[in-house]
Amino acid sequence: MKRTLLILCAVGFLAIASGSFAAGHFVITSSSQIKPGTISLANLSASARSHLRGERGARGNQGPAGVGSKGDTGATGATGATGPQGSQGPKGDKGDKGDKGDPGTDASNVVGPFAITNKPDNGCTTSNGGETWANDSLTREYVVQVDPAGDGYNVTRYDTNGIYTTVAGAHDPGCSGATFTSAQTGSFNGVWTMHVAVDGSNADSIDYNPDAQPTGSTWDEVLTAVLGTDTNDGHVSTTSYEFDYRNSCGDHWRDAAFGSPLAFYGSGGITDCP
Repeated sequence: MKRTLLILCAVGFLAIASGSFAAGHFVITSSSQIKPGTISLANLSASARSHLRGERGARGNQGPAGVGSKGDTGATGATGATGPQGSQGPKGDKGDKGDKGDPGTDASNVVGPFAITNKPDNGCTTSNGGETWANDSLTREYVVQVDPAGDGYNVTRYDTNGIYTTVAGAHDPGCSGATFTSAQTGSFNGVWTMHVAVDGSNADSIDYNPDAQPTGSTWDEVLTAVLGTDTNDGHVSTTSYEFDYRNSCGDHWRDAAFGSPLAFYGSGGITDCP
């Protein structure tokens, strides 16, 4: 059928092209009557061309995957933002006990600590004597060392973690004349060193006992227990001391003495906070 259509189309085209359509009819009975190449696709009608299109063939098998060469390594990207902190991990197991350390070379003997509460603190001298301006709570230790000069012992008292509470109506310990209108609290600490000289006149009376346990925390109680003497002995003297008191208002009273002979270096004062 397709071959017949082609022949008919060719006949129509030849008739028009030669101008002989009106003159007569030409019948093509064989494909040999048509010169090869005379009829092209453009000479066919749209309907004829559509009939010349073949049916869609079956889909071919998928070809093998292509393998390209490895590309260059890209540039390092910018550092990202720090992530949020993670939750705290569980508590680890208790570690093994460490080996016992070697004995220390410090020959100091520490006496204490002593926990002291509500100890009266005296300030300015009035007509009634030494006035108690505050009551103190603190931790106290004594350190006993052989004097490097070889003429006795140095004993230093440390007062730490001190809290004072003022007495209403008492005078400022800096002796400014002001009085406290209410009980107020503040902090303090201090260090005080005494020298216990040893010579031929008292060598037999000094008996250093580093294992002694004093009955109390005062100078006399500690010196008597550890060295067999007290502050009434003319061989016992203060080398230096410094106590610093502060309140929440920024007031600072310094009670200190240094040098030989001993000279006082006090300053400031503690007053009422507004």
